[in-house]
Amino acid sequence: MELLARRSYDDISVEEICAAAGVGRATFFRVYQTKADLLLEFNRRLAERVQARLEAGRPERVADALRLVGEEIADTWTQTVPGAASLAIDFIQSAGGRRLHAGHPELLHLVVGVVERGQDSGELEATLPAGLMGSLALVQAAAPVTYWFRHPERDLHQLIDEALDQWLHGALADQGAGS
Repeated sequence: MELLARRSYDDISVEEICAAAGVGRATFFRVYQTKADLLLEFNRRLAERVQARLEAGRPERVADALRLVGEEIADTWTQTVPGAASLAIDFIQSAGGRRLHAGHPELLHLVVGVVERGQDSGELEATLPAGLMGSLALVQAAAPVTYWFRHPERDLHQLIDEALDQWLHGALADQGAGS
């Protein structure tokens, strides 16, 4: 992130990243396949902050817990260096056939846990497996970030909150009408 604060993502080499981190190339490539995989570390740290917020806030409702997740995602991205967006975009483009949540497995684990607790308490219907519902909830919280990269004039907090609301309540305009 320090390098991204001063230079563009495309202009930073793996060698420079290794020098800044004080590790050798071999060590870097033992952990990461490409420099885009540094997003994994970024998101691991994000998941740690989400976990801390969930533990501190101890939300009782699923919606409140998911909003805390969304707030931390929005806070993290709006407060990071602008070049981090290029890192994320490169990761997404290079992900190819990887799993949907390959970039944030720890965050997925936390959200699935929130969904499981909501299903166990009866707050959420358990018609779908918790893993699938957690995946869908995380997509709603994370997808607005990629939209925001292209539309930074939009309020990321609001985008995430509205996307989560649609996941929680559905997107049908008139739910009283018959199908």
